Amino acid sequence: MDTENKVDGYYYNCGEVNAKNLVQAPAEKCPVSPVSDVIVRIPVLIAHATVEADVEACIDFPCYEDFYEIKRIKKNVFLTQGRIIPLVQPDGEAPTGKLYLKGFVEKNIEYATADCVSRKKDIINGDIKHHTVKVPFQVVTLITFRSPIIINDRGPLTERTIYCDTSKESCCFDCDDGLKGRSFCESDFSETVTFYDRPFVKLDSFRIFELDFNKDPEPLCPRYPGSDSRKEEEEGQPEGYYKQDCGETHKAFEYDKVEEKFALFLCVRVLQDQYVRVC
Repeated sequence: MDTENKVDGYYYNCGEVNAKNLVQAPAEKCPVSPVSDVIVRIPVLIAHATVEADVEACIDFPCYEDFYEIKRIKKNVFLTQGRIIPLVQPDGEAPTGKLYLKGFVEKNIEYATADCVSRKKDIINGDIKHHTVKVPFQVVTLITFRSPIIINDRGPLTERTIYCDTSKESCCFDCDDGLKGRSFCESDFSETVTFYDRPFVKLDSFRIFELDFNKDPEPLCPRYPGSDSRKEEEEGQPEGYYKQDCGETHKAFEYDKVEEKFALFLCVRVLQDQYVRVC
């Protein structure tokens, strides 16, 4: 046991650091033979766009938890869905398409509470807490393909007719010659289906321009939590002193919700796995 952390006969765990030196291992270069005239399957950039999403949201804070001031809001953007609908022209080409995006903005809100307020409201004491919410968004926009998108149409359904002669199965005493022609109990079909890789979306970067409004203001009254309020009462202050004196002097308020408006700009790339010849 470490005796350096022994104070007055007690051992205190102040943490420890474990470290070791790494030995560099030798490395050798491996010869690589150049390869040419091969076909590889790689993601190909077919479109690049900056998409704008305008959102209004109202964020309610936890029950019975009012805040005095918003200190900081840390934001992260996540895409949960990205879909492409190619707009095929009569000639079979698809120069443009519709891009559908869905996701959310994760916001970690750091805020200050007002747990202890002096009578003149010139001293306000509280805790720093945080509240995390996910604000959803979805948007659709028109994009132009910079490289051809590969799509394969489903081939036509082809039906072949089978001949049937029922006279061969009739009784010899039957005067009817039977039916000769298309079979009604058997069919023959053929169809060609060629699959293609669905395009996918990659989020490169984002920008947010935001405006926040603190909503439902309540006048901030003097309050002395714990022993402070009892101390004031013992010194002759009237009962309930910390709940009154919310006058106009030194105006201060606390809030329980935030209304926000923000413009979100998403820089995205649309890619598709294609077979490319490397020369």
